[in-house]
Amino acid sequence: MADLSEQELRAAGAAVIEPAPKRRRRSWKAVAAMLLVPLVLLGVGGYFWITSGRYVSTDNAYVQQDMVSISPDIAGRIVAVRVRENQRVEAGDILFTIDPDPYRIAVRQADAEIAEAELELSRARTTYTTSGVDITAAQEDIAFAESILNREQALMDRGFNTRARMDAARHSVADARERLRTALADQENARAATGLGPRQAYPA
Repeated sequence: MADLSEQELRAAGAAVIEPAPKRRRRSWKAVAAMLLVPLVLLGVGGYFWITSGRYVSTDNAYVQQDMVSISPDIAGRIVAVRVRENQRVEAGDILFTIDPDPYRIAVRQADAEIAEAELELSRARTTYTTSGVDITAAQEDIAFAESILNREQALMDRGFNTRARMDAARHSVADARERLRTALADQENARAATGLGPRQAYPA
């Protein structure tokens, strides 16, 4: 029996088994595209979630925090910083060190000036004490010179003295009084320098 064609078989009502269609093989480019597209979408979504979803960004923001203004009582060059940036500190902590050399030099100069002033004070006290002795001696010299002058004047009144002796006696009295005035001036200067008590009143 000759083979019937497909059309003849269909006309006779026979069932014809059609061959299965051939499956197309997907190319590697299509597979790569199917894998890359979801990864790219995940990456982009994750980036926006990290950068914009979790954090708030602004160009005009302020952080409220306690701020303390720090200023030293003295001026100077800072030679050492004892804290780090954003380090937590407490009252009494050393923050920085100012160069101590200028102040050490100033202290040495002040010590030298104090020593010189103390020496001057000692000299003034010595002068004050010495002037008191000189005042007493000048007063005694005045009393003695005046007694000599009185005696010479008595002799002159009786005609038993000369003009030269009278002049010498008067000169001795004047010289003793000048020494007293000098001693009083020295004592006043020493008293002012030492800040001692008021000057005693001495007869000139």
